[in-house]
Amino acid sequence: SFSSCKKVMNGRVAFDTDKVYFEQKGGCKTIQIIEGSIEHIDIYDMSGTDYSEFSGFEGDGETYLKKDWLELEKVVQGETESLVITVSENTSGNPRQAKIYVAYLCGETSVTVKVYQE
Repeated sequence: SFSSCKKVMNGRVAFDTDKVYFEQKGGCKTIQIIEGSIEHIDIYDMSGTDYSEFSGFEGDGETYLKKDWLELEKVVQGETESLVITVSENTSGNPRQAKIYVAYLCGETSVTVKVYQE
């Protein structure tokens, strides 16, 4: 609903890092919001286009999203918001990468986090 869209001057969203690295075996890592809030999450390839190879995806794009080898979950503990990134094992033989897009204030401000896997 648009009623939840508050106009905030100079509102921005930021994590404690903009790059996350995983070994070939996969695993999970948590990044923390240091400013703003997570209202929408999506996964793109490195060129910025939506992942065409991700045929199926699960989740609402707000608190949970899974596309192929990458899984995102928003976690809220008190005033602190985090994003848990889970990556499956890379059996392709090639390194792979993706961009996580996080929007805040109804998309008015956003941040991109790059994910790399060996």
